[in-house]
Amino acid sequence: MRFLLSALSAVLLVLVVLLTPLSAVAVWTRAELGNEDRYVSAMAPLAHDDEVQDAVTDLITDAVVEQGGTLTSAFEGLIRTGVRAFVESGAFPPVWEEANRQAHESFNRTLTEEGAPVTIDLAPVVERAKQWLTDNGIPLADQLPAIRAEFTLAPSGELDTARDTFRELEEAAVWLPPVTLVCAVGAVLAAPRRRLGLLLAGLAVAVGGLLLRVWVGATRPAYLDRLPEELPRSAGGAVYDALTETLRTASWVIAGCGLVVAVLALVALLARPRRTA
Repeated sequence: MRFLLSALSAVLLVLVVLLTPLSAVAVWTRAELGNEDRYVSAMAPLAHDDEVQDAVTDLITDAVVEQGGTLTSAFEGLIRTGVRAFVESGAFPPVWEEANRQAHESFNRTLTEEGAPVTIDLAPVVERAKQWLTDNGIPLADQLPAIRAEFTLAPSGELDTARDTFRELEEAAVWLPPVTLVCAVGAVLAAPRRRLGLLLAGLAVAVGGLLLRVWVGATRPAYLDRLPEELPRSAGGAVYDALTETLRTASWVIAGCGLVVAVLALVALLARPRRTA
């Protein structure tokens, strides 16, 4: 019986290691990616990020020159300067925030529609930039047609394969964390020595937190490799880092909490008085 309990405790500890990062990812998917306000809050600081500002400036300038006709190419330098000035101004962050709200709506549509990429529509930014150019006397700025420019966050092909996974993670966020907790408690109760079981459970949680951190780092290059060529990897990396900042923080918090439990259990284990004959 003692052997069976030890084996059960070991199996439950392995499950704790595996389910801890999965639980964190599931909660993050539901609470941040699936929540418009939290998504926008995570993306808002990128309005001040140099790499993102450079990418937005290049995307808008290239779109204006390409779609605005042959005359605009002669003023490409002035247009780029004007767009850059607007992107660096205090008027850009609110426009960026609104564009990201629309992007989140685009993301939600991908859950029900096939083939729709997640994009940030830069048309409002273009219109505000055109107004800045006009106000500052840039030639032909007031004659530019409607310009379409997009900042792609995820291509449609990748979303087609990830759609089911996203839905499953959103659903798992409800039940997976409690199951992980039950496994941890069960591992302690099934251990022949409870204090040792608590020590191992704490270590299992800590390892799970570290696995989460490794996963976040390992998936970053894969995300960047799937972005469109027109989006610089540096800007794509800034987006990925902003969206996964909560996960990175959670990984260290989880690992730290697990280590604290393990240390306390070790102290209690060492402080236990030995039986005398």
